[in-house]
Amino acid sequence: MKKVAILVADNLLVKAGEPLVGEPASEAEKREYHEEWGKLVPAFAEVGVRLEAIRWREAASKTSEYEAMLPLRCWDYFQGNDALFMEEMSKVSQAGNCKLFNPVDLLRWNANKDYLEELERLGAPSIPTVSLKKVTEEGVKDAMVLLEADKVVIKPKVGGSSWRQVLYSKQDPFPHEA
Repeated sequence: MKKVAILVADNLLVKAGEPLVGEPASEAEKREYHEEWGKLVPAFAEVGVRLEAIRWREAASKTSEYEAMLPLRCWDYFQGNDALFMEEMSKVSQAGNCKLFNPVDLLRWNANKDYLEELERLGAPSIPTVSLKKVTEEGVKDAMVLLEADKVVIKPKVGGSSWRQVLYSKQDPFPHEA
């Protein structure tokens, strides 16, 4: 049976019956992990593939143990770990003995939310997006005028999940830590 590693952030790494490793996560995150894992394992097993969760930080040192690696639950790369994450994924890709799904260039492209504007320029259906070099009250209000919107989501260019995201309405006080 082939083995595929699911790459996981420390704060989301769960083994059956064990608590999360790293920062404590919510009960909802634990349920989501177990629900997702409970669907993936049998689906892959049906085609002769065994899944194992490993820390993304150890991926490069374990390429000889797996046919492929899938960076599926790496939801801490954006918390100041983006350069380290991309370096680790590059090492996996360069090892040559283990397939990385998805390619490093695609991971890098997808990590920065500028890709939303690129997709829009190419004609893909997307959420209207305005990128700001620095989030300021004036910049956000100008974007709202441009988008003809009373509400916007303010989020970092490199981020995931809802980390540091704010739903802002023009009648609300401006969030200075967005």
